[in-house]
Amino acid sequence: MAILGGVGGLAVAILIFKLLRSIHADSNPLLDSLISGPDLTVTLFAITISGLVAIGFGLIPAIVVTGFDTADVMKAGAFKGLRGHRRFGIRNLFVVGQVSAAMTLVLIAGFVVIGTRSGSKSDPGFDTDPISFFSVDPTRDGLTDAECAEALRQIPERLARLGGVEDVSLADAPPVSKFTADTEISIPSAGIRSVAIELVGPRFLSTIGATILRGTDFENQSLLTDDGAGKILPIAINQAAVTSLFGKEDPIGRHIRDGERTFQVAALVRYLPRTIFGSHTVPVVLAPLSMQDLQQTDTDGTTVVIRAHTPVEIAAVRRELAAIDPRITAFNPQTMPEYLAQQDHLASIISATYTPIGVFGLILACLGLAGVTAQTVQRRQKEIGIRIALGARRLHALRLVMGESVAMVLSGAMLGFFVAAGLARVLAALSAPAAQLIGPAASDSRLIFGVPSLFVLLAAIACYLPARHSANSNPLMALREE
Repeated sequence: MAILGGVGGLAVAILIFKLLRSIHADSNPLLDSLISGPDLTVTLFAITISGLVAIGFGLIPAIVVTGFDTADVMKAGAFKGLRGHRRFGIRNLFVVGQVSAAMTLVLIAGFVVIGTRSGSKSDPGFDTDPISFFSVDPTRDGLTDAECAEALRQIPERLARLGGVEDVSLADAPPVSKFTADTEISIPSAGIRSVAIELVGPRFLSTIGATILRGTDFENQSLLTDDGAGKILPIAINQAAVTSLFGKEDPIGRHIRDGERTFQVAALVRYLPRTIFGSHTVPVVLAPLSMQDLQQTDTDGTTVVIRAHTPVEIAAVRRELAAIDPRITAFNPQTMPEYLAQQDHLASIISATYTPIGVFGLILACLGLAGVTAQTVQRRQKEIGIRIALGARRLHALRLVMGESVAMVLSGAMLGFFVAAGLARVLAALSAPAAQLIGPAASDSRLIFGVPSLFVLLAAIACYLPARHSANSNPLMALREE
C-alpha cells in the first residue's frame, strides 16, 4: 500500500507541475523556480521518509501481535472491555500525533495563503502607467568592462531622444522589485539594521514619478564616473526605512554605512515595494549607481527604466542601442502594469497551491480519525452490546465511543496549534520573507479561531459517523459473536 500510494502521489505531483507549466505563459523567475519540479532531492527525501514510516508503522503492530500470550488471548472473555475508562495507549498517542501534524499543516498553509493575499495589489507609491523597462547585459554581449560602463552611461541620453520619452534612468533591478530586507547596514549609535538596497541612476525618482516628501533628488551625473570610494554619497529612503533606521528622528542628513561605503540621507520618498509575502512595506534605500557597479552587472543585467506619455516601440529602442554598440541586445521588455500584474499572478498561484495542501491535511486527519474510531468501535462492539442489553441508552453508548475520540481530537488540535505558532515564530526570526508572510496572518481571526474550529468540527464528524453506527447496532448480534 505504501509503494502504491507513493507512486500514485508522485504521478499526481508530476501532473500538477505539468499543468502549472502549461497554463503559465509569462516568464517570472520566482514562479519558474516554484513550478520547475519535482525536484530530485525532495523526491528522494520524500520516498525515503515514506518508506521508513511505512516499515515502522507496519512493523510495530506486527511485533505487538507476536508478543501475545496464546493462553491469555484464549481466556479473554466477553467482560474484558467492561472498564468504564480505557487506558490511553500508544495507538491513541499516534492518533493525537496525526491530528497535531494535520493541524500544523493546515495552519502553516493558512499563513502562506493569507500572507500572499494580503501582500498583493498594494499601491507602489507612484503612477505606473507611463513606466516601461527592459534589461541589457553588455558584459554577456562581449563588451569589456570599460566598454560596458561607457555604453550604459550613453543609453539614457540616447533613449531620451525618442519621441514621447520624458525621462530615462538606470537601475540594478525593475522598480519596486526588492521585496525582502536582505542587506545589513550600520547606523552610528544605533547598530545594525536590515534594509533592501536598490542601486539607481541619476533622475530615477523623476523617471518613475515618485513623490519626494522631503529633501532633493540626487541628479549629479558625475556620480557615475567613479565608484564613490572615499566619498559620502547621497541616498533616498522610504518611510518604512525611516521608521526602521531612525525611529521618530529626522532622517535628513543622517549617515549610514554599507561595508566600506558611507551614505547620507538626502531625500525621503514615497516608494512602496509590493511584497509577495505579507502586507508590510519593505524598508528601501535608493543608492546611486557607480562605475564599479556598472562594470559588475549580474545575470539579470541592468534595467533601463523609461517614462513616456506614448508607448515606446522596442524596435526603436534596439536601433538606438545598435547606434551605441551593435553587440548590445535588449531583453525582457515590460510595462510597469504588466510587471505588477505578474506579481499579483504569482501571489494567486502560491495561494492556489497552498490551499489544496491545507485541505488535504484536513482530509487526511479526518480519514485517520474515522478509521481509528471504526477500529475502536469494532474492538468494543461486544462491550457496547452488553451495555445496551443491560439497559444503557444508545446515547450513552455513543458518548462512550465519542468521548475517547473527542479527547484525542482536542488534545491533538491544541498541540498542533501551539506547534504551528512556535514554528511560525522561529521562521519569522530566521527569515525576513517569512516574517513578512506570517505578520498579517498571525492576527487574522479567520486563521486563529476559524481554522481550528472548523478542524475540530470536521474531525468530530469523522468520529461521529462510525460511533453512531455502533450505537445503532443490534446488541444481540454483538452478543452472538462470542
